[in-house]
Amino acid sequence: VAIQDPWKRKTYPDVVHMGDGAISTSGNYEIFYDQEKVFHHIVNPKTGLSPDGVTSATVVANTTMEADALATALCVMSPSQGTEFVNGLAACESLVIGKDGALWKSKGWKSAAI
Repeated sequence: VAIQDPWKRKTYPDVVHMGDGAISTSGNYEIFYDQEKVFHHIVNPKTGLSPDGVTSATVVANTTMEADALATALCVMSPSQGTEFVNGLAACESLVIGKDGALWKSKGWKSAAI
């Protein structure tokens, strides 16, 4: 599964070779509710605003539900907080792309096929 670069279509910063398990990506670069592209479909429950520190978060987990929920949750955290959070979970890996384009990989990302 190729992970899309949020700013450059048909550019892929990484590829995951899947075995069993699931993969999900959430991001703030496709769906907006205003012309200024400030409000998107992910909302920080503490502030009520759309977070902008993470542009894309991909999670590999045992189930689709886990991968999807975690990918969305990582979009609300900072890249470093989200990566550390995933590092503390079993059978879960993540690739977070920050708003500056930096890649944040969990410690087991290269062996992300679960």
